[in-house]
Amino acid sequence: GARSPKMEKLNILCLHGYRQNDSIFKDRSGALRKLLKRHVEFSFLSAPHVIPDAEQVQVDRPGQQLGWWFSRPERSYNALDRTDMCVGFDETLQCVQEAFHRHGPFDGVMGFSQGAALVSLLCSMKQREPSGPLDFKF
Repeated sequence: GARSPKMEKLNILCLHGYRQNDSIFKDRSGALRKLLKRHVEFSFLSAPHVIPDAEQVQVDRPGQQLGWWFSRPERSYNALDRTDMCVGFDETLQCVQEAFHRHGPFDGVMGFSQGAALVSLLCSMKQREPSGPLDFKF
């Protein structure tokens, strides 16, 4: 019989959580990546901001602790803060746009924790500017 054409893998940009980095998120998503390896290519991006030493916590995996933005002027982040402060967000947006330019196109974007909050902001930005630099489907 006729063989169906080989489908290209989906390309998904992955954004880690606060106090993580691309390597940690890649390690922690191993089961998901294994399950979807025939269908999805995952690209992991590290946030541009190093968390100050005073904010760092002991972790089970070595590597830089990074964040996408800070909710307080002393460069710390708390997901429960009610604030209009987003120290470093412009640099993060530039970092993400550069990833789209260098490693895209991306079919989708997924995130964990602060990375998931960033994904929701990227979706909102894409909805406001559909033909903008952030071109993804989901």
